Amino acid sequence: MSRRLSSIIPGDQADLQLRHALVPTVDAFLHGTGELIGIDETESIRQPLVTREAGGLVEAGVRLKGRAGVLELFAGFEKRIDADPLDFKPHTGAWPAFGSSTAEGMG
Repeated sequence: MSRRLSSIIPGDQADLQLRHALVPTVDAFLHGTGELIGIDETESIRQPLVTREAGGLVEAGVRLKGRAGVLELFAGFEKRIDADPLDFKPHTGAWPAFGSSTAEGMG
């Protein structure tokens, strides 16, 4: 299993990626990010008034490797802080997805 924890920085952000080979041609993966921000109560127009806001995303799936290319099948969930600049509310969503690459792009 390969693991990478990249960036836990003073801005309270984190990124984690895990990948595990199930068989030689199939990997399982998990990717997550998170962010925590502080809010100045005296300048905030948010209702209800909050002092912190959290957001992030989680994706999980499988990567199928073949001679001609790869195919990734995954699903995810995300909560965006201030997704709309006029709304000042977090937005959440979930999605299924896939991606592919030819043998030249597998590098």
